[in-house]
Amino acid sequence: MTLAEGVTVGEGTQGVQGRIRDRETEDPVSTAEGFLRSPFGRIHASGTTNERGFFRLLTRTPGRYSLSVEALGYEEGNLEALSVQNGRLSVVDVSLPPQALQLEPLLVVGEPRAFHLEMEGFYERKELSGGFFLTPEMID
Repeated sequence: MTLAEGVTVGEGTQGVQGRIRDRETEDPVSTAEGFLRSPFGRIHASGTTNERGFFRLLTRTPGRYSLSVEALGYEEGNLEALSVQNGRLSVVDVSLPPQALQLEPLLVVGEPRAFHLEMEGFYERKELSGGFFLTPEMID
């Protein structure tokens, strides 16, 4: 993470804004979550990046904060001892390294259905009524 020159926004409004990008491709990371925390770990602001990777986190009180950024498929990014001044937005540029996800194997099981029976509501009536139905497999 890199910290740039702050932006003046007016007294009583302060926080952090910036952009989150993929470290390898430089593409923006959308739907990443950012958290502005006090030194004691309390979350003062949180938000999600837009489709261009931009975010803005506002807090009521200036002071020292840490910024953590999380995104699915990326390592977490942290910036400690971030100074938030009264009436200013600290500007950060975050590059997250991709992280491969290990997923459990997925087994998909389904039963073949005849299109015309599906369209006529045969399978729906079979599930709802509990009556006796002759399926194409039974006829075969």
